Amino acid sequence: MDHEYIIHLVNPSSRPPFYLVADRLWGIGCNIDSDGDSIVPEDTEWTELYLRLRGGSEFDEVNIGPISDNPLILAVRSPSKFLCENTAAFLQTISGGSIEKIA
Repeated sequence: MDHEYIIHLVNPSSRPPFYLVADRLWGIGCNIDSDGDSIVPEDTEWTELYLRLRGGSEFDEVNIGPISDNPLILAVRSPSKFLCENTAAFLQTISGGSIEKIA
């Protein structure tokens, strides 16, 4: 990966269930690999999420993780500018908070 795009989501409230993020990015029922700290699929308090589209390119990947707990700041990272921006925008629409573009 030559470049990674990063957007910070500052002080979001509850997040959408992780699978809805994948559905938003690649379509309902998409085939993904995922990892994170959701306790159950409907968990809305997760702070770590990795998604990769199976069979996609090296750019079909998003990684979300906390860089601060108080206030909560989530870093959305992807080699795809499109996925990074769309993931951050979707999370902000559902969870509120403010967006800060980093790279």
